[in-house]
Amino acid sequence: MNSAFIQICPGNFKNCGPCPLGTAELSGTGFEINNTGGGTSWLTSASPVVPGETVALDFLLFDVADGILDTSVLLDDFRWTTAP
Repeated sequence: MNSAFIQICPGNFKNCGPCPLGTAELSGTGFEINNTGGGTSWLTSASPVVPGETVALDFLLFDVADGILDTSVLLDDFRWTTAP
């Protein structure tokens, strides 16, 4: 698990670290219940691509902590852009 991105949680969640952003962004998601949720803030990523090149984009999501609670992802405003 790449836990480096988990910054929203109730302190040292699942031994992932200090969670510097606290729990405010979990409010209303259902993941704030019983201090069991954790997450990231909004992430962005960019990578250069050669024109005409085939690009493979894989999204992987794993639920490894338990067999009871669910893992989810919100992917919003996904887009391809060109450099100016």
